[in-house]
Amino acid sequence: MAITATRIHSSLNKAIFKVTATAAADTTTLTIKTVITIGAGNSVFTAATNTISRVAADWVSAGVTVGSVLIVAGTVSNNGTFIVKSVTATDVVIESNTSVARNFIVDEASVAATYTGSYKSAFLHYGQIFTIASPKVNIAEMSYSCNAAGDITLTRNSTVTHKLFGNAVGFHAPSSESNDQNIVVLFTTTVGGTLMLELSKVEGFSAINPKGLPY
Repeated sequence: MAITATRIHSSLNKAIFKVTATAAADTTTLTIKTVITIGAGNSVFTAATNTISRVAADWVSAGVTVGSVLIVAGTVSNNGTFIVKSVTATDVVIESNTSVARNFIVDEASVAATYTGSYKSAFLHYGQIFTIASPKVNIAEMSYSCNAAGDITLTRNSTVTHKLFGNAVGFHAPSSESNDQNIVVLFTTTVGGTLMLELSKVEGFSAINPKGLPY
């Protein structure tokens, strides 16, 4: 059993995934939205390097990546919304070249800061601001192309939304996809196969006949 899923494109309204399986019953989950829960922790804010350092905590383990959004509270001078430029286990460097979020740090030592309220989405691109209060990750349209010896089943919100057969290219406008649920892909074929899945948040943005088939 071996399956890989790669997001090969991400923009404001579109996300494209490539899923490749090599055996029967291969399954994977395409992450549409992930809430980042960071919590509180003693922190040091350094203006010279635009850095937030956490004491006895791990940014990476908390799920913070380049382009993530941090909403900071509990400080004297550094409350606000920031975009992550780079990240290690101990340090986050804040993006200074942005007009959509606070872009500077003020020196502040050993403060019990609280970090909350951001999520990563399949549709996010670098520099956008989203919070937990943002609209749902609605999917208005789907396009797909697949090459498999059997069926490929797509499940979202505990409901089978699509069942693809063999070699197929198609387009579908979901009737009810207004939620944040991830998509589970299951290959029933005995030899695996490949699926290209294009998701769009805006009607009319999906390709009716997807190009660039990976087989």
